[in-house]
Amino acid sequence: MAAAPAPLPVPSGEPAKIRDIQSGRDTRAMAIDRVGIRDLKLPLLFRESDPPTPSAGVWRAYTDLSADARGTHMSRLVSALHQACEGFSFAAFREIPRRTAELLGARRCMLAVEFPCFVKKSAPVSAQAGYMDYDAAFFALREGGAERFLIRVTAPVTSLCPCSKAISARGAHNQRSHVTVILEPNSGGVRVRDIAALIESNASCDLFSVLKRPDERHVTERAYDNPKFVEDIVRDIAVALSREPEALEYRVEAENFESIHNHSAYAMLETPGFPARILA
Repeated sequence: MAAAPAPLPVPSGEPAKIRDIQSGRDTRAMAIDRVGIRDLKLPLLFRESDPPTPSAGVWRAYTDLSADARGTHMSRLVSALHQACEGFSFAAFREIPRRTAELLGARRCMLAVEFPCFVKKSAPVSAQAGYMDYDAAFFALREGGAERFLIRVTAPVTSLCPCSKAISARGAHNQRSHVTVILEPNSGGVRVRDIAALIESNASCDLFSVLKRPDERHVTERAYDNPKFVEDIVRDIAVALSREPEALEYRVEAENFESIHNHSAYAMLETPGFPARILA
């Protein structure tokens, strides 16, 4: 067995002052638009559910940097995001940009976190419960004290082709689809699970984690009775969002992974004022 390494010597007297290079001044007169961190993976305890469900988030965080500053405080960004992980929700996320901007003395702050959201869902006939996972993301932009936020939710659904049903004597082709809603909410009370439910209610049929035979018959017949193109899906969801007081601006996307073609079908619809730059 190798011998243990000798302990490092303990310095005597007063500790030497550690230079803070990044806090120095820069003379190139070039302000930086975004500086920060990417791909920081942290555990999340998502408290939208009762009880809260564990998840894991991938973060991006940037601020601007003035022309005379040498560097930003990366460690402060990391610390701020660590503090946000316990008891995480959209309402809690909305507090991070202000705190981060104040902590770093920045005028602009951009944040994004992507994570799976797990929702317990019962089968339509047997009522057996299982967890569905939805891809979710929160985005924020704070600039000069003004703030804007976006929520992105992607839900897998079933789509059944209206044309196939109309021209076929037996059956119709259907496929799994991914439908995404990116919503600028009116308040912090919007829930990921509610956006996912809105998507599912406007598809041919929603998906389930656990299905017994009576459930399989139910979802098969439900999709057959409710055929939809990608165009139908995005329009129906847009109509529902236009009636929703919590929806300020939105983008709706649908992609059908076609079962009889080697390509996907795609449609997208967004409001004229949709703030796409927050997603960058």
